[in-house]
Amino acid sequence: MGVAASSAKRAVRNWNATNRAIKRLDKEAKMREKAVNRPKITPKQQGEDNLLHAKNDNLEKRVFSLDIKSEGVKKNILPEGFDYVPNSTRKLPQRFEVGSPIPDPRIEFGFAIPDVIPKGSITISQAINMIKCYQLNIKTIPQLSEEYDLDPQIVTSIYMRALNSLKCAFRNAPLMGLRRWCYNTDKKIIQGSFDGRVSNAIRGYLSKNNDFLLCEFDRLSKIVMSDRSAEAKDHLWRLSSLKTLLDIKQRLQTLITLDADSANLLQELDDGSDAVFQQMAASEAASRREQINYFENQILELILPPDPNAFCSSVRLQLIAGAGGLEAAMFARDLFNMYEAYIIQRGWSIYPGEGGINALSDTDCPIHNTEVIVEASDPSDTVYTCLRWEAGVHRVQRVPVTSKLNKIHTSTVAVTVLPAVDEADIDLLPEDLEWDVFRSSGAGGQHVNKTESAVRVRHKPTGHVAVCQDDRSQHANREAALKTLKAKIAKEASLKQVESELATRRSQMGSLERSDRIRTYNYQQDRITDHRLGKSWNDLASCMRQNIPLIDEAAQALDEVYILNSLNSLKKPYFLN
Repeated sequence: MGVAASSAKRAVRNWNATNRAIKRLDKEAKMREKAVNRPKITPKQQGEDNLLHAKNDNLEKRVFSLDIKSEGVKKNILPEGFDYVPNSTRKLPQRFEVGSPIPDPRIEFGFAIPDVIPKGSITISQAINMIKCYQLNIKTIPQLSEEYDLDPQIVTSIYMRALNSLKCAFRNAPLMGLRRWCYNTDKKIIQGSFDGRVSNAIRGYLSKNNDFLLCEFDRLSKIVMSDRSAEAKDHLWRLSSLKTLLDIKQRLQTLITLDADSANLLQELDDGSDAVFQQMAASEAASRREQINYFENQILELILPPDPNAFCSSVRLQLIAGAGGLEAAMFARDLFNMYEAYIIQRGWSIYPGEGGINALSDTDCPIHNTEVIVEASDPSDTVYTCLRWEAGVHRVQRVPVTSKLNKIHTSTVAVTVLPAVDEADIDLLPEDLEWDVFRSSGAGGQHVNKTESAVRVRHKPTGHVAVCQDDRSQHANREAALKTLKAKIAKEASLKQVESELATRRSQMGSLERSDRIRTYNYQQDRITDHRLGKSWNDLASCMRQNIPLIDEAAQALDEVYILNSLNSLKKPYFLN
């Protein structure tokens, strides 16, 4: 009670009315400063608002008769280093200085090829529609050039470059959607123009087997319509491939007929009476020939069996000196220098392989046996396709530098080219594995005797079995057993691969006799002769140093010979087997 009374006395004693009034006035002043000053609406302003919202015929008349005119594009609104695309209805900015922070559209960015599709003229979607219209025979090149206001040559370059480039098809995201409009497959044979022999062989094969292909199409169509078994999917794939082949065949025949008519027309206009029309006809004929070659490539990729090593970007190149002793080893060094120069010119990498001497360490010593690994930085660069025809016995005829009698000696060197495959890639399907679980035995206490933690797995196709009971957990034992099973299968696959490579090496090396040869290097006559082609190249020293014409021309010619032999022995397309 005393505490409460003393507190009340203290409050009365400290009461000061003047101080409390001053505090109250200061608080009200601060509140007035924070208040929003809203303008008062007078009757005069209300009348002006009503007049503004009222209908005014004179004002509407003046607005409707107003002439709006554009002043054009103001260039000063763009950042430094940019300008508008000239002669374009759509004013799109483009880069005209190298120092711009915005890069050019490239394949890696998912754009179409900038060198083919002119920037500012058409968009990527328009280019894709253009390719689709041409592939489906909806519009011709003159119609497309008139519709998109482009030169006919630009239109031709757009659809040919976009569809014929394998790199563009693999890396260009927008063009990947063109697979349903054009004919792209996952194999590669030759992307180039064929000579008359291959073209005639393709057309002859299609003409010879036309009735068979049509009958097979009818048979597969009936099977697909009535079959509901598990094999229906395979029949559907065969039917789809056959339909694609027949469609390409029909379009190829149409182009061949048009090309023949165009050739007759060019002969009639050969007098020079209409030079402009003659030039236009010649341009369209060249475009048709390019597309004929494209369709012929697609037909070959459809009917011939795929090459499993076609896209191999790494090979093992081996050189073994044969008959001739030291002279053969010296010629092996010359051959190795030739291949090394070719590899460097192609931008590939070369590493020392297993076995033999390291030919890269000493560039002058003779080579009796060496192996190197050739690898391309770009996985799409087919190293094996370029070098596979170099495998065989190479014969040299020259006077050795070590000879004192100045007699011509004949020596041989064996070259082997094999795909450099890493460790066997084992892919185990779940339906191929048979799992068993049981109780473990041995040390581990009562836990291993009460739980089924041990695992046994059997691979049905190969019969290999792996067992694991090392861990208390069944999941851990399953993983360990699967690793053991993969190791066994990989070892067996590696042994089979080694045996296959040895057989391939023996077939490529031949007997290493002087009469067993694929190519002869005659230094006295300054000539290189490929006996498989019956073709010779002069200026031997230049070919040995700058050997791209020799190796590439021989590879292309031998590819065509291989295609001819395959077509002659082909009874039906491989997808019908």
